[in-house]
Amino acid sequence: FPSMWFDQRELILPEGCNYAYTMLNDAHKLHAIEIYLQCFQQTLENNVLLELFCHFVDEPCFDQLRTTEQLGYIVKADTHRSRGVQSFRIIVQSA
Repeated sequence: FPSMWFDQRELILPEGCNYAYTMLNDAHKLHAIEIYLQCFQQTLENNVLLELFCHFVDEPCFDQLRTTEQLGYIVKADTHRSRGVQSFRIIVQSA
């Protein structure tokens, strides 16, 4: 039902603030965490810098979180862009 959908939108959080929410689904017993670190507004230069950063940290992130610490079956570090703002994102999902 549409009334059950999470209202996705960008938020301006005060400095030092954390925002977290939990979503439960009885049909799927997977566990996951998704972390967004907002970087800066989208410009050509900022897009290139963020993509370059992700290129350098993706493999070490995977190696540390999946191989060494064995935190999840799926580990991914990438970019997320929405409404002119871009973020660095890390996803860890386990069975």
